[in-house]
Amino acid sequence: MIVDGGTENNNKSVETLLDKYPVDKLVAMKDILKSNSMIESLNKLLKYDYLYPRKIQNQEDLVKTMRKIVVPDYNDKRPHGSLFGLTPGESYGRKTVNFKKIREKMIEAHHKRVAFNQTHACYGCPFGCKQD
Repeated sequence: MIVDGGTENNNKSVETLLDKYPVDKLVAMKDILKSNSMIESLNKLLKYDYLYPRKIQNQEDLVKTMRKIVVPDYNDKRPHGSLFGLTPGESYGRKTVNFKKIREKMIEAHHKRVAFNQTHACYGCPFGCKQD
């Protein structure tokens, strides 16, 4: 059985269940290098971000939605971490990656997260966060 690295597949309950059967569990991209994890990630994104929020009535609606919404947004507007922040269109067009700029953006995002977390209390937190 091939699974991804998610906690829903890698936990004590799953291990206990699998112990009852002659099944080997392999984690994609860890135990085996080739898997369909990347395309499954795309399928999930397409469903939850683009298709489920719309009322797709038939194949014609699906094709229309893909052409007018999904392709332009996914390919030309949405940066991808696996492409170092480039969109698929930019990557396909061989745009170069500015690693210094990416590092600066990551550091800036880190500082923003820390500042936000320091000024917002989480209620009922088991870790003893400050309460307002």
